[in-house]
Amino acid sequence: MHLPTACNRPCLHLMATIILTLSMVFFCLPQQGWATKVYSPIVSGGELELEFQNDFILDADPVKNGTSKHQLELAYAVTDRWQMGLYGVFEKKPGQSLSYTQTKWANVFQVFEQGEHWVDTGLYLEYIKPAAAQQKPDVLECKLLLETPVGASVHTLNIIVVKPLGQTTQGTTWEYAWRSLWKINPDFQPAIEAYGAMGRIGTISTPSGQNHLLGPVIRGKMFDDFKYDVGYLFGLTKGSVNGLIKLNFDYEF
Repeated sequence: MHLPTACNRPCLHLMATIILTLSMVFFCLPQQGWATKVYSPIVSGGELELEFQNDFILDADPVKNGTSKHQLELAYAVTDRWQMGLYGVFEKKPGQSLSYTQTKWANVFQVFEQGEHWVDTGLYLEYIKPAAAQQKPDVLECKLLLETPVGASVHTLNIIVVKPLGQTTQGTTWEYAWRSLWKINPDFQPAIEAYGAMGRIGTISTPSGQNHLLGPVIRGKMFDDFKYDVGYLFGLTKGSVNGLIKLNFDYEF
């Protein structure tokens, strides 16, 4: 998408701010899910990003149907190997108002130079602090980030361990996120994504009780600094919701 030459960077900043603001207003209307994002191990030093992630659940169960989750993140790549970000997370359940649920501090560490090995590797560490009203323990989330290009496609896998902290009956759980993306052009990149939660380590849930989602996603740029990441994920097991819409937007300053 090409903008008129008269539209300078301040104009782009204003447009992105307007789009993000309108998105927040719209998405906070009556509509649970995790953050449906696959993280790459690649870090670009000096980048400052504002990201707005949104999940909307569609399900036959009225208790779940229309539940939405919204995450607003400000991230900065301190070096070519380290990016840090701060999230504010909000959720809205059917018949309830939008509420703040947690703050997250995330860090991505790129282990090797890009292309140095056949698979690029990174580590993701996140500390989650729930709102006091949630009455839930703090959580530490760790991810192994793996990515490799194959021709015009790029394949990314996140292996995730989630550990509640303090005295709690909740156990450590395994999850995963996966994406295969085809680089047709910067404005339009189709992909397939999958997300899953297998249950506690040592006592993995039965397949029917696990949560697995799979579906098509489109990523790209609306203009140089504004990126989109949208898709629909289908539930694959009885323990999954019927469907989930993801609408993520990213603006680089």
